[in-house]
Amino acid sequence: MAQIKEVCSDCGILRYIINKKYILCTECNYKRTHKGKSRYEDYKEEKKIPKKKVKVIKKFSSKRSEKEREYILICKKIDQEREPVCEGCGRGDRSLSHSHLLSKYSRKDLIAEERNIRLHCFYVTGNCHDKWEKGDPKEIVNMLDFKENLQYIKEVDGDEYNKIIARFEFEGIPI
Repeated sequence: MAQIKEVCSDCGILRYIINKKYILCTECNYKRTHKGKSRYEDYKEEKKIPKKKVKVIKKFSSKRSEKEREYILICKKIDQEREPVCEGCGRGDRSLSHSHLLSKYSRKDLIAEERNIRLHCFYVTGNCHDKWEKGDPKEIVNMLDFKENLQYIKEVDGDEYNKIIARFEFEGIPI
């Protein structure tokens, strides 16, 4: 279909006509179909219109976010007070993580408890953080802080302590 150039009946400029019924160019036809607004005006207006407000779901409850703030402060305190050495293997050449003895998810009340947090190495393989989380008796019994960790767990959570002792007895590993 060949386009023809004519004078637009709206703007009076010689342009290609796309609406033959009204003899309108592209821009004037857009104005006709969009309540008299040009493409540019329509675009600007569209940008100003606020989109539907999306209800933001909080990641944590206010109580939990308070615990997280406390946890961050405790971690900073631990970093200042303790030597940057893994408490599980004694190595200082690996990156360290704040490892919970009793996990954040099992004991939410102990998230920000300083005694529940140890500096354990967090390395590609064979790291103390993963060893403790897996809880394999053959591996954790050789960690330098094992006895101290076990004593803390015994004081705080008797049920978890009994589970750990039962695993050791089942494997036949002396403590």
